[in-house]
Amino acid sequence: MQVEIHSLSWPSADPRLAEQQAAVFSHFDLPIRQHRLQVDHGCWIDALLKGSQAEVLLVVDNDCVPLSRQAVLEAVSYAGQHQSLLGLAQASNHIQGGRHIFAAPAFLAISRSAWHRLGCPSCRPTVRGDVAEELSWRAEEHGLAYRAW
Repeated sequence: MQVEIHSLSWPSADPRLAEQQAAVFSHFDLPIRQHRLQVDHGCWIDALLKGSQAEVLLVVDNDCVPLSRQAVLEAVSYAGQHQSLLGLAQASNHIQGGRHIFAAPAFLAISRSAWHRLGCPSCRPTVRGDVAEELSWRAEEHGLAYRAW
């Protein structure tokens, strides 16, 4: 299965975050492409989804450091095998009082086929959701089981 792992750091972020994240992924023998850009998080994920040919895309925040190689492999495997998505469980308190728990992009694996099945939704915030929350909303509407860890 072809997998891409990407991380976004804004230029104002402490560079040690990216250095330590790279060291952990290297230790786990997992290639990560780190982007240092001042860009909207949702637009960045949209560009990755549109430009990638990988079967599964994993995006992680710059301060997201997995505690085990197995956690990354399990997330990627779930997304690929189930043609779905898996992300950290999050509720956005500033939207609908935080009632919707979704697979958040702090650590989000999504299969290309799932994104297409959901209609290639944007990951930009909407009136009903935060960054990438629309993926979970669409999955719920399409009856696509997903995981929020």
